Amino acid sequence: MVNTSLALPQSLGLGGVSLSPLLDAVAAGAPPIAVLADFAAALPEPLRGPDDTPSVATGASDASRAEALSYTTLAAVPRLVDALGPQATGIVVGGEAFAVAETYEDAVTGFHAVQLRSLSDGRAVFALDDTNFESLADVVADLDLARPQASSPAFAAMVADAETAAIAEGNEVAFVGASLGGALAQVAGYETAEAVLAAATGHAERIEVFGVDPLGGRDAAESLNGGALDPAVLAWLDAVHVRTEGDIVSRVSSHLGDTITFQAVDAGGNPVVLTADEAHVNLESLFTNLSSDALFAAGERGDPGEIGGLALLANAVGPGLSDAFADAVRDGLIGPPPPVELRGSGAFNPTGRFFDLDADRDGDVDIRALLNGATPSADDLLIA
Repeated sequence: MVNTSLALPQSLGLGGVSLSPLLDAVAAGAPPIAVLADFAAALPEPLRGPDDTPSVATGASDASRAEALSYTTLAAVPRLVDALGPQATGIVVGGEAFAVAETYEDAVTGFHAVQLRSLSDGRAVFALDDTNFESLADVVADLDLARPQASSPAFAAMVADAETAAIAEGNEVAFVGASLGGALAQVAGYETAEAVLAAATGHAERIEVFGVDPLGGRDAAESLNGGALDPAVLAWLDAVHVRTEGDIVSRVSSHLGDTITFQAVDAGGNPVVLTADEAHVNLESLFTNLSSDALFAAGERGDPGEIGGLALLANAVGPGLSDAFADAVRDGLIGPPPPVELRGSGAFNPTGRFFDLDADRDGDVDIRALLNGATPSADDLLIA
């Protein structure tokens, strides 16, 4: 457990709102979203609104409905690959097949990502894992606005591979992630775009970034770049995010790129009201919105509205928690997290060629993982 009895401030100018319930929840390993929502609701009015660091525009913020659906689905890949282990050698989403080219892991910070290569055009998609609330490392990274994982050696190795794909190979590069992974995708996209700009090799494609209910990535990106972001680098990004109304994680820190907010709906497309816990990475609502032209068109573009008090909290308390956690790991006081749990339901094919995952439990296969080097055929594609 993280020692939250460190000399951490208990008010931070938050109108007298106590940090104790939130810190106690972190120390107990409890999922903090509901506690975070209650904490935000208790903030005085000025701190419930945005501070003076809004989301920043990128060179483009475009994604078709089909692309948004594909990227939202691909954001679930790291957890699937982690669960299946080395036997997962390929991924099929919709009508596209990918090879699992590389995985990136850092045991200290909890960073986990997967590099996918399109078997049709070599496009590199880096899928970054979302928050595993059973992992204290991930929770601490969330509370420090993704900075520990963005500073990890595994993150640096992933960005180096992305730079190679974009600059040396001339391939399209995309970063996708949900929750914590969405913030890391923003940082990785910026770092890769910075290298592309510096290389001046004539690479014509913007670096794509796609977040799903993402934690804001601006603070972490600025931390790695001397506190400021270069407009010329931002112009090399095509960053867009999707979120469900009621999600609070996407209002913690601000973003690189634009955001589309969708009304929460059930599988039939009927509006529903979700709690903060239910709204975060709600695949039933997201997949329904992204599978309908009408619902997709109804999404509202714009900054989701950072909750300034939460950013203030994270910037003040996060670094101390990160340092305490790193010390505890180094001293052997914290072991590895429990095995990751898949969202949805899945089953192995009787032949052992693939594993099918129904991420939103609607009866349809969303991701097919090809196993042990199985070569994809037309029959393996989920959309012909």
